[in-house]
This record gives sequence, C-alpha cells and structure tokens, in this order.
Amino acid sequence: MEDKDGKLVGLITLRLVLRHFLKLRNQDPGSEPEVTTAKDIMNKNPHTIGPNATIHEAMAIMRDNMIGCLPVVQNGELIGIITETDFLKIAGRLIERLES
Repeated sequence: MEDKDGKLVGLITLRLVLRHFLKLRNQDPGSEPEVTTAKDIMNKNPHTIGPNATIHEAMAIMRDNMIGCLPVVQNGELIGIITETDFLKIAGRLIERLES
C-alpha cells in the first residue's frame, strides 16, 4: 500500500489475507463480525530492495525471510515488485535453454 505521496507504507499478501480469514473462522459464530481494513492486516514493515540490487540479492532476501514477494523501492516510493512467480519464469526459461 502507498500513502498519498506514493511512499510504501505496507504490504498485503495472500498469506496475510488467509490468516485473517482463518482467525475470523475461529471466532464465536454468534459474535458480530468486525470490519477489517487493509491497515489492520497489512505488514507495516515489509522487506524491500532497491532497483540496482541483483537477482541473487533478491532471492537471498526472499529465501532467508521466507517471503513470496519483495517490493522494489526507490527513495521510499514503490516502483515494482518481485514475486516467486517471476523466479519460476526465469527458471523455466533457463531450463528450456539447457534442453535445446
């Protein structure tokens, strides 16, 4: 998530959303459901990487912290995001090249 100036203030992932819904599921069935905002479930201090970092650095951060995505930030502003799917695409292309 970004603030009005485009600065990264948090990150919502599928895992965070799933955890939230699991928590709701375990609540008393007769209780009134609470209204949840993005701010309530977002990671307020996500790991980030700069645009000049290497792919190896990004992979290491994601692996060491067991995270599935890594925001790319420049001067506090979100300029992109690297995901596990990006690495799967890269690996797939490399395997295809090796097989040809």
